[in-house]
Amino acid sequence: AGALIAWFDRVVVNDAGVNGSANIGYLAGFEAKFLQTGRLPNYALAIVAGILLLSVVMLVALV
Repeated sequence: AGALIAWFDRVVVNDAGVNGSANIGYLAGFEAKFLQTGRLPNYALAIVAGILLLSVVMLVALV
């Protein structure tokens, strides 16, 4: 029973749970760095596109 618990803790909890969530955060940050240009028009366009997308989603949800 002790070996099974040790395996579960190592494989499921540590590898999948802890390391898996850390890897997701690392990959999200790695991809997000390519979106950072430092140019204001790019950020304004992203904000407007996000607002339009949310508006469409809300309108579709209401219909």
